[in-house]
Amino acid sequence: MSKMKIIDPIEITDTILTSSNVIEEDHDTYAAGTTYSKGTRCILEHRIYESGRDANTGHNPPDNLESETTDVEPWWIDISATNKWKMFDGKSRAITTNPGTIVIEITPGQLFNSIAILGLDADSIVVKVTHPTLNVVYEKDVSLIDNSHILDYYSWFFVGALKKDTIVLTDLPSYTNTTVIITITQSEGNAEVGECVIGTQEEIGVLLYGYSVGASDYSKKGKDENGNATLEKGSNAKLLSLPLSVQRRLVHYVDKKLKRLLGVGVVFIGHEDYQETITYGFINDFAQVVPGERRCECSLDIEELN
Repeated sequence: MSKMKIIDPIEITDTILTSSNVIEEDHDTYAAGTTYSKGTRCILEHRIYESGRDANTGHNPPDNLESETTDVEPWWIDISATNKWKMFDGKSRAITTNPGTIVIEITPGQLFNSIAILGLDADSIVVKVTHPTLNVVYEKDVSLIDNSHILDYYSWFFVGALKKDTIVLTDLPSYTNTTVIITITQSEGNAEVGECVIGTQEEIGVLLYGYSVGASDYSKKGKDENGNATLEKGSNAKLLSLPLSVQRRLVHYVDKKLKRLLGVGVVFIGHEDYQETITYGFINDFAQVVPGERRCECSLDIEELN
């Protein structure tokens, strides 16, 4: 059917993110000598912290996220990454937004050949890779308009076009000293990105038909004092169950590779043309069965990191 791929992410740091038009001004920067009241928020190292107590002075946020006793609030509560850095925080549902466009420049300083951008709300994306001596070595303009569901005149006039929320590019040239410029454009309103991943791709098998796509719902369900059902809408996470075919000689290698990825967030690409088979997530479970001399059957269960 299609070669199953993964993209092992490169951690994006201040050194690697060389430019962004998203301004980091969510709150004031943390100052050690300032006294913070309960509920006041500040920024430190691209994360937003909220003071859990009044008269909060001299308590460094990352070092004071747990209280000394269970019945007292901690000095600081870790809220999230800042708006600018949410697209690099390892959570595909934490959204970076910016009016009109998001333009970033990334200089990894190491080998990469793939890009995945998830949680999109935009009209188009332009990805350009430049080399210090070869100039532009890659450029692609990707429209996010999706007409795959348009089957007849009724759906054309009454349903209209949808937008793709995920793109993967696995055809980038492999260089170690290039810069990636990504321009995400929304014609009206805010451009939005959930997660931007740059890294190296690797094939681990062939995706077979019979895969399943679902979701885990974290809404709160219960009963009130009168026995009536209550429902508080919460987040959800995509669940993928992917059957793979692996060459017999690669069984040991794939086994070691998948075990190394346990507890690690990576981009899984079942089929590049089927968005439902692409997610940024982690392995819940996997198993390989060797039914013959040439091929191995592998089942891979994945949950989205959101």
